[in-house]
Amino acid sequence: MGYLNLTFAGRAQLIKSVLSTLHSYWASVFILSKGIINIIETKLRKFLWQGSTGRGYAKVAWDQLCRPKEERGLGVHNILVINKALMLKHLWKIIHNDRHSIWVDWILHHRLCNNSLWTFNGSTGSWGWKKIKKLRPVQRGIIYQVGTGTTFKLWQDIWHQQGPLSISYPRGPEVTGWPLNSLLSKALQRGHWNWPNRTDPYISEIVSQLPPVHQNSPDTIIWRHASGQFSIKSVTELIQPPTDRVVWHGLLQGRYKIPRHNFILWLAILEKLSTLDKHWISRGDNGCVLCDGQSVSTGLSRVGNNASNGLVKDGDLNTRLMQPLVHFWQRWLQQAQQLNL
Repeated sequence: MGYLNLTFAGRAQLIKSVLSTLHSYWASVFILSKGIINIIETKLRKFLWQGSTGRGYAKVAWDQLCRPKEERGLGVHNILVINKALMLKHLWKIIHNDRHSIWVDWILHHRLCNNSLWTFNGSTGSWGWKKIKKLRPVQRGIIYQVGTGTTFKLWQDIWHQQGPLSISYPRGPEVTGWPLNSLLSKALQRGHWNWPNRTDPYISEIVSQLPPVHQNSPDTIIWRHASGQFSIKSVTELIQPPTDRVVWHGLLQGRYKIPRHNFILWLAILEKLSTLDKHWISRGDNGCVLCDGQSVSTGLSRVGNNASNGLVKDGDLNTRLMQPLVHFWQRWLQQAQQLNL
């Protein structure tokens, strides 16, 4: 089959655009077990690094490949992260009481029994539902913006920075006289907070950390993101926080860039090319094959070898890149990025 004879770059492109997205539907419906995810990723890794030969080793860790190009990766989908993000979309619909979803309506009435998702501890339900409940720590990415208080639950929702008050202060309903299922509007009067028994130390602590009230506005749930909107991309960033961006990622992007060249350059930047200094197992020396002189590594093979420099002595490439940056591979990358090559 032709796809087995693809180059590294061709196989990487096939994985990114086709193979790593085949599971998207199932990842949006079920929580995939770690065993299934490991099997899928193992097959993808073998296809990328071994092809049809069945030989070879992984030059770059799979987790690194799944990072965006701005973070030294290739942008391959991380199945575990995508699966969690898609499941959190269901959680988001439950929080918003999405009545357009039959599944959400069923969950609200038959699993939560109209209780808050944040305080529900029922042990019944399917394996998938129990796994979804374990995703509740996503609350750190959610902001409850208090308005009229007619939607949020006073003791059970996470409108307060302490989280559900029924957990941090179980005696709250008894001290205030407000039932456990009270709405937040119980603690509001004409758009201002109105809490009783402020001499109680716990009530005093709650009052000291009350959020602002947006008068004449409905209660709103906001996703903690620059846009304020819930999206799979923003959830992915919450699950897998971005790392430091690299200055050279622009070298690997662009409509006129050749994928094979991009892949080789990416390996070279990461010092993962099969240069002679890495072939110590099969060859005793790692001298340059042109002059049998200096040791050849990634940086040297690109900019630091006298004989190879002679091959490109003339021409614009040598003028712009080779001569100014003979000994500094990292400086070459920065200069190439500035030149927008």
